Amino acid sequence: MLLHAVTTGFLVALATALGSAITHVDDVLPRGQHWLLCGAVAGYFAAGMVAALPLANRSDRVWLLGWALPCLAVSLALAPLGERLPAWATIWILVALVCWQILYDPGRAGRSPSGRRGWGGRIRRTARIV
Repeated sequence: MLLHAVTTGFLVALATALGSAITHVDDVLPRGQHWLLCGAVAGYFAAGMVAALPLANRSDRVWLLGWALPCLAVSLALAPLGERLPAWATIWILVALVCWQILYDPGRAGRSPSGRRGWGGRIRRTARIV
């Protein structure tokens, strides 16, 4: 229940930041709003990673880190480095990170001819981990 509350908090912060970004589409976001936007997305990714890591076996942890760490790192780096970007550019970078999580599939040597994974892990390898 605590993880649900934390995730909901990050989504509320994200909604708040996106609502204020609408008024600054072609402008640079105010510093606080930019940091809120990047921090909310980073917190959401971190919450998903923290929730899934204890449930994953060793090979799934490698997949999970490849799925979540790039998104977390880019959203954290975007906060200080992207302060001068227009709001639309910041938002599209964050959308690309979400797309990364949806499309991430490094492939596995143990796939069956049908293309389905033949693994017995405890977590599903989709974007719906959180």
